Amino acid sequence: GARSPSTAAARAAIDGERAPLLADKLRTRHAFFLHRLSHTREAAALVRESLSSLEKGEAHTEVVLALNLLGAIRFMQAAPAASKAAYDRALKLASEHHDAPGKVMALDGRGTTAFAQADDPAAQRFNEQSLEHARQLGDPFWVTRCLKNLGLSFAVQNEHQRARPLMEESVELSREIGDQRALAGSLNNLARLEQVTGNPRESIAYLRECAEIRQNIGDRWGAALAQCNMGAALHELGELDAAQHQLEQALELFGEIGNRIRLALAHNRLGFLAQSQDALHVARRHHHQALRLADDVNEPVQVHNALRGLAYVLAQD
Repeated sequence: GARSPSTAAARAAIDGERAPLLADKLRTRHAFFLHRLSHTREAAALVRESLSSLEKGEAHTEVVLALNLLGAIRFMQAAPAASKAAYDRALKLASEHHDAPGKVMALDGRGTTAFAQADDPAAQRFNEQSLEHARQLGDPFWVTRCLKNLGLSFAVQNEHQRARPLMEESVELSREIGDQRALAGSLNNLARLEQVTGNPRESIAYLRECAEIRQNIGDRWGAALAQCNMGAALHELGELDAAQHQLEQALELFGEIGNRIRLALAHNRLGFLAQSQDALHVARRHHHQALRLADDVNEPVQVHNALRGLAYVLAQD
């Protein structure tokens, strides 16, 4: 689509910059801005352009920053293998050149990709390392982020007593420093913990706040994820119409962003919801869509959920 005036102006400023290193820095930072707004395709193109130039020089910190950003963008695009590769390169370069902030970012990113690939022990290991380095760095933003991700690592391994204090510290610290994006992520993870420990109403309260924050800061991907999780919690409570509304909104947003893994998640959740509504033809359609999407990106969890959903539907025929 057409670029916004601000995007066009930024691109003109970058193209008009005669100092190559400064132009590359501007590209990377504009790519970061676009990534935050979920404009992943243009962000990826910009950061790749920046990297192709930066890697010819000696600005190692800028290369690490761009690689970490590429890892985050590729993750949002549902390409965990490409995301992992970018973070691995960033981690190697940051370690070689004693780039402490870059190393924290890369370790955190590797924890995220390991989690997405269902390698929970590896995710925990990377998250423990990233938190240790973030505390040494003394950066409250990264401490907050690493706390919430390590908490989630424990939560998915059913170590809820270890997860809760980390998540609560993350929420408290993000409120203290006024970081709305970090607060939204921390609330989302705490909501997930409440969900798995049998407190769906508390989970919904956290998710509502999370979704509102993410909508206010223009984070469509995060808002969609919060709505998708809220739909699951409402389904568990038997509030089927409200659940359907949230899940359909999430499905639409994930479709706009183009994240096939999250699209598969939303389709599967709508399929299970349709089962509860005795709408088996709708359930079959959603699970088929989820299976196709998840199989395309080799996402085993959603493939399994789609097959489970289809098996139930076929058993009712």
